[in-house]
Amino acid sequence: MTYFCLLNIIDMLGSHFQAVKPSGGTLMNVVSNPIQESLLGFGQRLREARERLGLSGAQLSAQVGVQRSTVAQYEAGRAFPSFGVLKNLTRVLGVSIDRLVFDEYEVAGEIQDKELLEYFARLDRLTHRERTQVKDFIDGILAREELEQLKKVSRRRKRVA
Repeated sequence: MTYFCLLNIIDMLGSHFQAVKPSGGTLMNVVSNPIQESLLGFGQRLREARERLGLSGAQLSAQVGVQRSTVAQYEAGRAFPSFGVLKNLTRVLGVSIDRLVFDEYEVAGEIQDKELLEYFARLDRLTHRERTQVKDFIDGILAREELEQLKKVSRRRKRVA
């Protein structure tokens, strides 16, 4: 829910900044550093998502319903899409709004593995007991992995000491 508020604020600020843009200046000259960094990060993540699918900027713009130059502005961090365009971008690119808007370290719990996502979607068809068994199995695997990581750290510390 928070990112919806952020998007609306950025939309409002973006139109305000366009209106007060100094002659010869750019939007980036007027926008404060945190928003500028957000726009640049968004643009980079947008480009990476587009390239991962092998789409050109023109192909993406056609599928989303915006001009090619608009996509170029998004990717360069000079503009931010409206919420409607952002929804279309995420649909076409197959990523969440969180993944595009926020840094990957700010996005918690998003699974990138498509096959794993399909398995999890199918888990809804299982009984409560079967889902609990799957969760217990996953917990066991994760606990074993965490234990292995702790062992590695412990061995490194012993070597250093």
